[in-house]
Amino acid sequence: MKVGQFKYIDSMQFMASSLANLAKNLGTDKPLTKRHFKNFSSEHIDLITRKGVYPYEYIDSHDRFKETELPSIHDFHSTLGGKITQDNYKHAQKVWKEFGCKNLGEYHDLYLKTDVLLLADVWTKFRQTAMHHYGLDPSHYVSAPALSWDGMLKMTGVKIELFTDMTMHDFTEKAKHGGIAMAGHRFLKANNPKMGDSFNPSKPTTWISYMLPVVTS
Repeated sequence: MKVGQFKYIDSMQFMASSLANLAKNLGTDKPLTKRHFKNFSSEHIDLITRKGVYPYEYIDSHDRFKETELPSIHDFHSTLGGKITQDNYKHAQKVWKEFGCKNLGEYHDLYLKTDVLLLADVWTKFRQTAMHHYGLDPSHYVSAPALSWDGMLKMTGVKIELFTDMTMHDFTEKAKHGGIAMAGHRFLKANNPKMGDSFNPSKPTTWISYMLPVVTS
């Protein structure tokens, strides 16, 4: 999506991993983050060059930002990520203390700032790597498949011809089918009479069905 001179792309379409893992894989090579916090000590830099910890579901109103203490470890639980570890909570406590956060609003702003800077460092490194190996800038693409397609064409020099045989065309058309379209859920448990001894009649009857959408032209 482009708005004026700004272009918005989804980094997840290129690097399907969490920011925590991406930042960790980058090691200490985070020049943008370090430049922004250049007036801070090395200990401070170490704290904010890893993914921060945030009580996502606890923040349910602007009044939360006025609170002067870090929420309890239980308040960092989220439906998506579950409970946080003691190590992660200790990290949040240390960030709060070392950066002198007076309220949750200041902690919130610091979290967002470091999140953006870390992703900027990750993306910059990804761009540099792609341009070094393929001479292509990922920022001009919408996804990794689009980037890799151009990379293949450039590096191999292959010339893809158009179909001249109707049989080849029809074969390709008939091979088209839809991909999986679903709301991802890591675990589903069925409960119905066809499950034999595993069926529990005291619980609601549930089924699991895989449906392949058909694409027609």
